[in-house]
Amino acid sequence: MIRALFVAAVLPLIALSAHAQETVIVQKRSAVVEESSSEHNRMGKKYVVAAQLFGVGVAQGSGQGVVAGYHLDRNTVVQLEVLSGVRKDGIFENYELKTNSVGIHAKKFVSNSFYVNGGLDYSTIKYDNDYIFTTSSNKDAYGFEATMLSAGFVIGNQWQWESFTLGCDWVGLTLPLSHSISSEYADASYTNAKKYNKEDQDTLLANGSAQLLRFYVGATF
Repeated sequence: MIRALFVAAVLPLIALSAHAQETVIVQKRSAVVEESSSEHNRMGKKYVVAAQLFGVGVAQGSGQGVVAGYHLDRNTVVQLEVLSGVRKDGIFENYELKTNSVGIHAKKFVSNSFYVNGGLDYSTIKYDNDYIFTTSSNKDAYGFEATMLSAGFVIGNQWQWESFTLGCDWVGLTLPLSHSISSEYADASYTNAKKYNKEDQDTLLANGSAQLLRFYVGATF
């Protein structure tokens, strides 16, 4: 008897629940932006142009050049990076590295000024190593010219005032995707020239390398 009364009481509730339509109101969360912050100063901006002054860039080359970007919104920027540089060492080895690169990147601000930046770079590389132990008659030990396609990732901070922009890619990584050597040479009179040439090609064109302290200044408008 008790079981029958329980079933009789529960069945209407089950039927009502099955046919009831739940009304749900979804409310958007409001974004809070601190007044006069870098994020606030990026609001309404469309373009950014900056000069990179120094730093270690693609393929370990020193980087100076120009960056031009377009704001999709206050926290997302697509940008073109055109960089070149010359790096020399006359202490441990007597080498000269010349690099030129063009890259398409996307920058995403994840907080007020901190961002992640990733994209693709196409680079031309010219490398000459006279090696410190060569003699005056055995001057050009080895070297090569090449092109490389690589993926690059960096993290950094960019501070924004009214129009003035100041930033730095603190640290990052270059990951080579493909490369092509257009010319190379190795002095036959220098025993280890071919060996060291191959090792330096692997270091610059095939292995990953760090990017460090790419400092830039510019304007956003």
